[in-house]
Amino acid sequence: MRNNLSAESVDRAADLLAGARRIEFYGSGNSGTVAQDIQRRFFRLGIPTVAYSDAHVYFVSALSLAPGDAVVAVSSSGGTRDMLEAVQNALSSGAAVVAITRSGSPLAQLATVSLLADVAEDFDIHSPMTSRISHLVLGDILSIAVALRKGDALRERLERHKQALSRHPREQ
Repeated sequence: MRNNLSAESVDRAADLLAGARRIEFYGSGNSGTVAQDIQRRFFRLGIPTVAYSDAHVYFVSALSLAPGDAVVAVSSSGGTRDMLEAVQNALSSGAAVVAITRSGSPLAQLATVSLLADVAEDFDIHSPMTSRISHLVLGDILSIAVALRKGDALRERLERHKQALSRHPREQ
């Protein structure tokens, strides 16, 4: 994946997300868990975020988006009807769509920008582990790239978070 990842696509995706008014993360099944994990990296960056793993909810939510909003659509197959319809809703509402998927998929072709994870999957195991890990890595890359674009203001925000958390009692 590292050898095939487009630096230009990462830059375009990071620019879209760093400038977004709101970011919604969509995924179903295993990809839904990945979308939620990536969303947790983004919510501290000062951008309103939410993750949906219910196809009906993200289908409807995409209709409420507007120009300046963004969707990160996570799908290992890139071909599920529910995801494609939600992405079409988001695009028709004026939102930008960043896809984390495989190359040549309908989702990759539909999205504003696609980050491609073409990895061999071992289907003898219970869940697709290789694509899950590669999608999480792409989420990490995106969150770091967006954080770097946010600069000093974000650094100050994260420092406040760190100080507040250091004073907050933790469960034992």
